[in-house]
Amino acid sequence: MDLFSAFEELERGGSVVLGDGNPDPPDGAEPWLGLFTSGTTREPRLQWHRWLDLRNAAIAAFRLQGWSWASPFRADSFAGVQVALHAWLAKGRCLALRGPWLEQWALLDREQPEVLSATPTFADLLVVSEPIRPHGFSRWSPRQLTLGGEPLREPVARRLRARFPESRWTVIYATAEAGVIARTHREDGWFAVSDLVPTWESWRVVEGCLQLKRGCAWIETGDRVEVVGDVFRVLGRTGRIANVGGTKVGLSEVEALAETVPGVQQAIAAAVTNAVSGQVVKLHYALLPGAESSVVRDLLQGALRSGLRKEAWPRVWEEVPAGLGPNAKKALS
Repeated sequence: MDLFSAFEELERGGSVVLGDGNPDPPDGAEPWLGLFTSGTTREPRLQWHRWLDLRNAAIAAFRLQGWSWASPFRADSFAGVQVALHAWLAKGRCLALRGPWLEQWALLDREQPEVLSATPTFADLLVVSEPIRPHGFSRWSPRQLTLGGEPLREPVARRLRARFPESRWTVIYATAEAGVIARTHREDGWFAVSDLVPTWESWRVVEGCLQLKRGCAWIETGDRVEVVGDVFRVLGRTGRIANVGGTKVGLSEVEALAETVPGVQQAIAAAVTNAVSGQVVKLHYALLPGAESSVVRDLLQGALRSGLRKEAWPRVWEEVPAGLGPNAKKALS
């Protein structure tokens, strides 16, 4: 069943499961949408979302009527559902961004969608992979740029703003388990506490992990956060930890610092086995076009050694081809 048909069934009062599963929702008196997610366990499990909550959280503004959304998100993912739901409410279309970058740019040039909805990594790779045409770069620029699915880092934000100077931005923090947690128009990777959606009654940080309260229950987001005054940012998933000689090292922190180094387009840190310390950090990194390999490597080593404690220093380095794609982190970690 395609998503628009699923939405129509939900609107009629029926419940729907995307994927193989028996629609047996928590409450048969109202419609529910079931999605399979691995969450923090990496084991697929069925997660139910109340249709009215999903529908009410979507934006059906008059100004969006007839707009087209371009996105690489899978149709059976929470992010994919959110994108398709906005398009359905606006009586617009969804364009699937798939395949080689040249084909994606050909689609964008031809269809001129008003919205690009993607992870920051995907949007950055799309920009870096843009072909130069005889008349220069493409005239396409989204009226709305919606980013989510991972933390937004400032070097990526700067590159995206330089390419899309007129686009309106929305940054969304959401999980399949909790739904939309916060949204903002800031472009620096930080959210104001006031950006938390009204359905969350309270929040707290326990051992660095964000928890949210709804009713009597506290929900674990599985995300490590940094809170400064009345703003916070997501650092990465709690499971992305290396144990180096008994010291816990956050792999997302290594990546975040590496991606501030001039010439680095993407950095992916992983924990690899080591006979002496149990694990060490391995850094995969891709260069921006035109960057000199030896120069960037020296800058990386200097920045990470001065900015991280010794246990977090990468002991294994691998330069990888640019444009690995948005799923490279999962494949290499």
